[in-house]
Amino acid sequence: MMRRNDDRDSALFTISVAAELAGMHPQTLRLYERRGLVHPQRTAKNTRRYSRRDVERLQRIQELTELGLNLAGVERVLLMEAQLTRMQSEMAHLQTRLDEAAAAMRREVERTTAIVQNLLDFTRPKDPARKPMNLIKVVEESLALISNKLSLSNITVVKLLNPLPEIQADPAHMKQVFLNLIINACEAMEEGGTLTIRSDYHPDTNSVSMSIRDTGVGIDEKDRARIFDPFFSTKAKGTGLGLSVVNGIVTRHSGKVEIDSAPGKGTDFRVTLPVG
Repeated sequence: MMRRNDDRDSALFTISVAAELAGMHPQTLRLYERRGLVHPQRTAKNTRRYSRRDVERLQRIQELTELGLNLAGVERVLLMEAQLTRMQSEMAHLQTRLDEAAAAMRREVERTTAIVQNLLDFTRPKDPARKPMNLIKVVEESLALISNKLSLSNITVVKLLNPLPEIQADPAHMKQVFLNLIINACEAMEEGGTLTIRSDYHPDTNSVSMSIRDTGVGIDEKDRARIFDPFFSTKAKGTGLGLSVVNGIVTRHSGKVEIDSAPGKGTDFRVTLPVG
């Protein structure tokens, strides 16, 4: 048995056979030979012959090479995943900045639109086109129009909407009234807060009221006396027309606007309108 193993171990192989046994191309074997990794024996005819030990060494080299290639492939995959993760993070950051810029643009568009509308309503007031309407529906529509602004301003809306009879009023004018009041409340709560909207019917006077109450900074007593004056504003970017327009529209509907406010305690605007 030992003799047969010795014979096998002492066998010599041509380059093509050695390469095949090692699982590589003959050209690769020649490259390893030039680098001194294997040392073939030369016959009398100066041809190369490779021993069993050479073949085993070549097999080991081939295994290590394949392992190295596999590790390199894994490294490339991990590198690509890391690059992809970084790109996703950068894109998310960019998207956040784009969202913030878009939100700022929307706020400016809303503010500019409100200014233009208030200027038109102030300089060219129209007689109301009265028809039966539901005041609660108008308030809900007004809230929907600026729901994004409420969300971005971190404002919670509380609705205490008691059923109301229909009133004779101009729906577009009423929407302008409550848009102005709700926007005014939002601007008073720069750090967020609670916006409470309450509706009531008053059978003794056959009238309805809608209250818009915020938890903002409140209004000084000296300013409350002028709050409905045209161009009077306590805000840096205010035009002083919003509440003036509100008061004008409500007055033309034979109603009234009342205010209850104190510094640091918020403000409550209450619009009262006749049913008939």
